[in-house]
Formats: sequence, C-alpha cells, structure tokens
Amino acid sequence: MRSLHRTRVLACRCLLIALSSLTSISSLRAAGADDAQDTPEIDAIWHVQSLPFLFRGRHVLYNCTSFQKKLHSILLAVGADPSLIIQTSCTPSAITDRITVRIALATPVEATADNIAAATSFDSKRELLARLQKTPLPTPSAIEKFRARMKSVTLEDSAELQLEPSDCELLTALTDQLFPKLNVEVEKNMLFCTEAVARAPQLKIRALFRVDDDIDTSRGK
Repeated sequence: MRSLHRTRVLACRCLLIALSSLTSISSLRAAGADDAQDTPEIDAIWHVQSLPFLFRGRHVLYNCTSFQKKLHSILLAVGADPSLIIQTSCTPSAITDRITVRIALATPVEATADNIAAATSFDSKRELLARLQKTPLPTPSAIEKFRARMKSVTLEDSAELQLEPSDCELLTALTDQLFPKLNVEVEKNMLFCTEAVARAPQLKIRALFRVDDDIDTSRGK
C-alpha cells in the first residue's frame, strides 16, 4: 500500500508539471551494476522535471507507439520513476523520423538542503493547479526521502530493453539532450550510427538509483 501511495503521489506531481507545460504539444531497471556493492547509500528525494526532447532520425523511422515505449523503457533503465509521463507530437500509428516530445519525470537526487528547497518551492501557477486538483504539494518536513546509490549500468546488457541497431540514433539524442539534465553520466559511449552497423548500440551510464528491496524490477513492462 505504501508503494502504491508513493507512485500515486509522484504521478500527481508529474501531472501538475505536465499540465503547465504540455499545452504546446497536441521495467524495469537495467541489470549490471558493476560497483553497487562498493558505492555507499545516501539519502535522496525525487527531483521532478518537465523536459523537451526532439528526435530527428537520419537512418531510422519509428512507429510512434513503439518509439514511446522504447523511450519509456530507456528512462526507467537510467533511474526514472515509473510515474513518468511522455507526450509526443505524432499520432499512435504514424511512422516518422521526427518526433517532438515533452517528458515529465522524477529521478533521484541527493537530499541536500538546496535540493529539498528546490523540490518544495512552487510558483503561483503550480499552487493554483494543486488547489484546483486538491493535490497536496510537498513541504520540507514532509517530503519523501529514501535510500539511493550510484550505479553503473550497461544498457546493451539489458534483455528487457531489447535494443536494436536502429536505436543508436535515439540513444545518441538522449545522451546529447536529456541525460545531462538527469545527472546521468556516460561512462562508455560506443555509438556508431550508420546503416551498416549490425549490432545493438553499446552505452554504459552511471546514475543514482533508488535502493528498495521491495521494488519489482519488472513493473515497467
């Protein structure tokens, strides 16, 4: 029940951000933490953001629904909470090489005084939305804290992601546009995006992940 309540609260927070910033646009966790045993746990909170993302393919076309599912899985694999919201500019059945996206998501950050202050400060528009929806906003004393740990993850080793050679351009766009804003560090980049490449793209990242033995890592499927 506690886990369900947490997910509902995070979903509400993401929805508040999405409502204020998406108007312009009509699970799993990957395995392979190389140094999880050696990295100390820290106190963390959820950092909620609404971020733009633009995908422009040169050698690949995506079905819009398949693209959204792939993006969702990759974001879970680098530490995002399953409550994330993805809104795309394309229709579900469209096949395209250009997709404009708005993503509302929560990722772990260290529970420093500055991060807690930032997570509990809201503008008047956000406060109004919360009142209209009768959704409580977090306060410094009541904000959820949890244990988290830095992990290195090799994405091509994740069977759940099912990365294909054609996903190389998507991963390249994510490393350029989104990962820096999510504090996802690229440790090994073997992305060579050409039509001749026949193997899945290789990418190793390091990010902060929630530590919770009760989390079912298949929940993002």
